[in-house]
Amino acid sequence: MFRLWYNFAEDCSPRQFTDPGDRFAAGSGLAKVFGDTIRCDEYFAGLWKPDMIRGLMLYTEGPTLIPRKPLDSDNFPTWSWASAGYGLVKNAQEDDKLRLSRVENVQVDLIDKRQPFGQ
Repeated sequence: MFRLWYNFAEDCSPRQFTDPGDRFAAGSGLAKVFGDTIRCDEYFAGLWKPDMIRGLMLYTEGPTLIPRKPLDSDNFPTWSWASAGYGLVKNAQEDDKLRLSRVENVQVDLIDKRQPFGQ
């Protein structure tokens, strides 16, 4: 179910936005629709709580690394795909590693509480 979301992140990550802050804005509308579809509102800066561990299993690979402009670290959590320092981010879909981890707590302080999927 979340594979579609990771496909979006992989597709969005190499794009060069004029304003780096638009990286999350590009995903916020889609996140709202996706969240409505899967009936989940536990969204945290590009990751979904029910699949948080898999969402954190990001990596970049080989010659496809595309350096981007430095990002303002205050705008992007370091654990989110949107903060990756390279253009192409992949998500590992390895279920065996999921059994070794669990999410105990997630907290994000929203800039605008009326926009839980970002601005």
